[in-house]
Amino acid sequence: VYVSADERYQLFLNSRIIGRGSERGTPDHWYYETYELDLQAGENVIVALVWALGDMAPVAQLSTVSAPSFLLASDAAEQPDLNTGVAQWEVSRVAGYTFTGIGPAW
Repeated sequence: VYVSADERYQLFLNSRIIGRGSERGTPDHWYYETYELDLQAGENVIVALVWALGDMAPVAQLSTVSAPSFLLASDAAEQPDLNTGVAQWEVSRVAGYTFTGIGPAW
């Protein structure tokens, strides 16, 4: 699968972390990571923890949208139901995270 997020993500398969990203890019040159999923017979659970820092993002982090976003795309013809925009992904806000403000940057 191909995975990207604005701005960052951690990807889990069946409660095990399998990757993180995305690499820094620009709105014109956004990056994605590629993963081979070892899906077992039966039910598998893919979870993505996605976050965006908004106004507190590092200067080098050029964001493309005003809210967190996530993309997962499979090139396997037999697995189109994994894709965001097709699969029934559930979204929820994760409580308990806060940001304390911008400190010295240089």
